[in-house]
Amino acid sequence: MGKVIAAITTSVDGYIVGPQDGPEHGLGIGGERLHYWVMGGPWTYADDGRDTDGMHGADRKYYESITDGLGCGIVGRNMYDAAGAWGGTNPFPGTLIVLTHRTEDQPDPSSGARVVHPDTNVENPS
Repeated sequence: MGKVIAAITTSVDGYIVGPQDGPEHGLGIGGERLHYWVMGGPWTYADDGRDTDGMHGADRKYYESITDGLGCGIVGRNMYDAAGAWGGTNPFPGTLIVLTHRTEDQPDPSSGARVVHPDTNVENPS
């Protein structure tokens, strides 16, 4: 069995999103600043390019240590929707598994993502 890791960005005072999070603001108003370390600096959901190319130094080293050998990423439907499905590209190594009860709208298979119901038995997702 592979290694399982759970990770979430949290502010020093314990917040994981900004105020008024929801479908229009997945990380809340201004919540993107919690993820500046991953994105290599300031960004917003309105930006076209949301990748980790700008990440450097200790942030890059830490990110690579937790994603090295990752077989797949698992996210909930709200995160997937809030991220705009990452523009149709999978931000994780391996398959992106999106757990949801709303499985009717599957992404293009070339995106590397798979929408599955929580009761689905998913073996060897890569």
